[in-house]
Amino acid sequence: MPLHSASFDLLAWGMNATPKTDAGYALFNLLRYGISALIMFPASFCAGMTLPLATQILFRRPGQGEPAIGLVYGANTIGAIGGLAFAVHIGLPVLGLEYLVASGAVVDVVLGVALLAVFGGRAHRRQAVAPLLGSAAASVAVAATFDPRKLASGVYRSGKSSIAGAVLGLEHGKTASISVDRNASTLVLRTNGKPDASAVIAPNAGHRWTR
Repeated sequence: MPLHSASFDLLAWGMNATPKTDAGYALFNLLRYGISALIMFPASFCAGMTLPLATQILFRRPGQGEPAIGLVYGANTIGAIGGLAFAVHIGLPVLGLEYLVASGAVVDVVLGVALLAVFGGRAHRRQAVAPLLGSAAASVAVAATFDPRKLASGVYRSGKSSIAGAVLGLEHGKTASISVDRNASTLVLRTNGKPDASAVIAPNAGHRWTR
């Protein structure tokens, strides 16, 4: 999560540093996918380990055998569908992108603590309290630092990691992020950082809309 904000600056640097040629475009793509991998790989790797580990643990238990594989994959599928449905239909509109990501991080920590509570000794349970509280507090604190000016910047188009004006509103939907920002006397409506409409506001002169 802390790398999220830095990724905008790295992408802006890469866009401005690479030449506007076919080779430069290829380098830019390598850079942006590398940044995405840097952010997502650690969590994806650790999360991906849970399925084979859970399968192995249950498979070795007496009386389980091969049915354990189906049980784990079935639970994983139900969890994936339920988690996605909650995130898209409830979490995103209610919590917003920032705190939805933070809540996902906290859920992972809570699951780890729950496993320690069930399968670990009393000492492990006491030791798990501090990481749980610390991780929850850190996740919420990092989510609060998400800069709306970066989220609305459209750095992949402009090469700028942050817009110059003030963001008046930013909403994340299922398929797009919509923002309205103001710079001097101009209001700009953006979809995923791309300006779609603007209005020049002048005192006693009405509004002039462009699209």
